[in-house]
Amino acid sequence: MSDVVEIADHLAAENGHVEDQHRPTTALPSSSLTTPQARMLYASHALSTWNARSYEFAAVSHSA
Repeated sequence: MSDVVEIADHLAAENGHVEDQHRPTTALPSSSLTTPQARMLYASHALSTWNARSYEFAAVSHSA
């Protein structure tokens, strides 16, 4: 990510643009989730989606 910031700064300097003051100065970590956390996140998303789809199916099947 720092390469992208350096290139953007270089291009802005060449074009005479003022540096953007709102851009964060620190790079984000490449991965802030551990493997167990990622698995729990995926499982939570899958169960949440399953619940929503089950509710939609039940609503349609009971209203018919």
